[in-house]
Amino acid sequence: MRLAIQENLAPGRTLIEKLERIEAYGFEGLEVWGSDLPQRLKEVKDALSTSKVKLSTVCAGYGGDLLGADRKTREIAIEGLKERLKMCAELGGVGVITVPTFGGPKIPDL
Repeated sequence: MRLAIQENLAPGRTLIEKLERIEAYGFEGLEVWGSDLPQRLKEVKDALSTSKVKLSTVCAGYGGDLLGADRKTREIAIEGLKERLKMCAELGGVGVITVPTFGGPKIPDL
């Protein structure tokens, strides 16, 4: 088991600063936001390559809704989740933390 922290809770202005500080505090893992991960994948990969702290997980951040009422909304969410899972694997993480839907059920029989 590794002690990990979500990147938005880590002190520091840059990802490298955050990694240095959380390593000093005894953390071994970092959970990164998935919403902008496609645009900063290289930055995250480079920063992690110079740190003892490793990626633990990715925090969702995709569009759509896994339990949305219409098929297109669900498909958007599935594709976004697949993309984040691939990036997570590329960065050495174990998975994506996700909430399938926000608010009440979108489909009456759920």
